[in-house]
Amino acid sequence: MQTNPTITAQASSRSHFTSQSPSPDHAQYIGNLDALPGRLLPRDHDFRRRRSRDAVLRLLAAATWASPADRALIHAVYDQGMSVEAVAAVRCTNPRTLRRHLHRIVDRLGSDAFAYVVQHRRAWSPVRRRIATACILEGLSRRQAAAALRLSLHRVRREMVIIEAILVAAGIELAPTDRRSEAA
Repeated sequence: MQTNPTITAQASSRSHFTSQSPSPDHAQYIGNLDALPGRLLPRDHDFRRRRSRDAVLRLLAAATWASPADRALIHAVYDQGMSVEAVAAVRCTNPRTLRRHLHRIVDRLGSDAFAYVVQHRRAWSPVRRRIATACILEGLSRRQAAAALRLSLHRVRREMVIIEAILVAAGIELAPTDRRSEAA
């Protein structure tokens, strides 16, 4: 089997994929995200067209609460400057699929629901906090969250109904992606 030297070199230097520590540029936001009012990212910002430094730093700081795989993808593209095609080659996946996934991650990290959960999660019960973290911050479906948290699907659904009611009461409109389907 013949390997592509470019992909092999990128795969062997994947330390940035597993890096969990933020770069010094966006470390300033991590402690301050709880104090930021409203959205973490500008509503009309399109990261495909333009990338303002402040918006990218906020995105990298918001990625702190994303799943490790999503955080690694955000850091590879926005912090390390890798192209989606290069990341897709390392991950052995289709670039179009990865680009779509990246767009969904950025939308989730910039949502009002994400910002509200980040800012108010400490006041919630431990179970509600874990479920909100899994479903809203990490983007898991209810079924995936139930399996990962070792809770019943009924408990996760019941807590998500309460969380969605809290978000609606706070004036946050839920996007269709915030109400993930039950299919895993």
